Amino acid sequence: MDTSSIDFINKEEHKKKTMDLEGPANFETAISYTGFGKFNILVVLVSVIGMCCNMLDTSALSFILPSAECDLGLSSSNKGILNAITYADRIEPNPPYFGESLPGSPDRIEPNPPYFGESLPGSPDRIEPNPPYFGESLPGSPDRIEPNPPYFGDPVPIPGGPEVNDRLSDRDETRGMVCSSGMWGFLSDSFGRWRILVNGYILNGVICVLSSLSQSYEVLLVLRFLVGFVGFGPFAVLATYVAEVHAAPYRASAVMFLGIAFGAMNLLIPGK
Repeated sequence: MDTSSIDFINKEEHKKKTMDLEGPANFETAISYTGFGKFNILVVLVSVIGMCCNMLDTSALSFILPSAECDLGLSSSNKGILNAITYADRIEPNPPYFGESLPGSPDRIEPNPPYFGESLPGSPDRIEPNPPYFGESLPGSPDRIEPNPPYFGDPVPIPGGPEVNDRLSDRDETRGMVCSSGMWGFLSDSFGRWRILVNGYILNGVICVLSSLSQSYEVLLVLRFLVGFVGFGPFAVLATYVAEVHAAPYRASAVMFLGIAFGAMNLLIPGK
């Protein structure tokens, strides 16, 4: 097959496109002429490695803690805080939904809540095992669950204490790694994505090595917080960088490939 005519057509089309771009062009137009090549493949492969590192940083500790429990003398509360500190900038150690005491009230939320058929504290009524939303209805019966039960939004009154839903809505939310998102967004826009990726991953790697060598709970807690604080920068910038170096026809596929790698690591970590 004679390919000379095809090569000639391709050269003519490329020449025509080049002539069309002699004037100013926006980013999308310029990046579309770069196509998809070895550089794009290399960027995706390196980004997959970075994505896997972030996944290991944030999730592997939960599988290590059972072994570290005896070495560091960790309680259940300590292990929970260590797992959450990577994501949280403020942790409520005794949240009411774990059955802990509500501030200012001696009452507790029972481990077996009303929708499991347990009695409400201070109430002789009992929630039946077959509530109306399972198909049964007893009109005019005050001791039955209404179609909009308390745990779907209505407050549950606790004798001597505040209402559960009010307490949950007023409590401090764990904002996770979002506490550093503003800073990393400013730095990546000011100094460039590539610098944040390289320096962020190097710094995060150093912190991870130090956390693996820590011999006390307090030091490990601080280092795990820094892992989340520092690691969120390159993690957030990574997907943005991958999207920016790909033209529109390939952008969604490249970002989706990162998501596949992230999900695959969720499956591989427990297996190891």
